[in-house]
Amino acid sequence: MSEPTMQKPRVLMMAAGTGGHVFPAIAVAQALQQSGAQVHWLGTLVGMENELLQHYDFTYHAINMQGLRGNGIKRLFKAPSTLLKATLAAIKIIKTNKIDIVVGFGGY
Repeated sequence: MSEPTMQKPRVLMMAAGTGGHVFPAIAVAQALQQSGAQVHWLGTLVGMENELLQHYDFTYHAINMQGLRGNGIKRLFKAPSTLLKATLAAIKIIKTNKIDIVVGFGGY
């Protein structure tokens, strides 16, 4: 009887915006990848991670999300709608790619 083959775990890294969040997440993602994980990354359309992660072998998914603090009253009023759309986009990415685990960095 043959043994079942183990499928690579699919990990979704979530880090965006600043190097304080992104660089530690890259280190963890690389370690996970070296241990056999298939690494996906969820970031923004305009954050530093969007350009930076082109130099790594991760599957990058971008959603339309920006920080809320210090960006004016107009963005604050649009926040519930923006947050809902981003959440639904993230859920779709998780389901479509059959993500096994999500690892988030930053934010409070």
